[in-house]
Amino acid sequence: MRFVPVSCLNALRREAVAALETLRREPRPREGRRAATRLHPLPERELDFTWNVANQAARAFYERADAKVLEPAAELQPSLTGRVVMTTRHCLRYELGWCQVHANPEPWKDLKEPQGPLFIENGTTRLECRFDCAACRMELTLCEGRDPA
Repeated sequence: MRFVPVSCLNALRREAVAALETLRREPRPREGRRAATRLHPLPERELDFTWNVANQAARAFYERADAKVLEPAAELQPSLTGRVVMTTRHCLRYELGWCQVHANPEPWKDLKEPQGPLFIENGTTRLECRFDCAACRMELTLCEGRDPA
């Protein structure tokens, strides 16, 4: 069995730490950022407000992808009245048990389906529900604001 004095072990440890610190402080070569040479094609060539182009950086990105930005993001629009502001697979007809394609075993409420369009209202905001049952989705279209009663 060999004996190594603790002072020698401590000296070796200090030398190893000093060598590691020296290596860490040495400058390392860094790769510069490369701009993407080619972007993947977009599913559409003309972009409306649903693409959320809210600043110049987003506009430049889409233009590099050979797309034409027709209008800025929704929050920069003066009005979205009459426009589809949301498309969802969550369907009120299904939730309420009115779906002709898929029966809901646990409908939300036992209500009779009204005649005519269905609306969602929140304060002065009124959204018309439009149903695309073939694609199993619901679109919400912003109606003109109502005066609070």
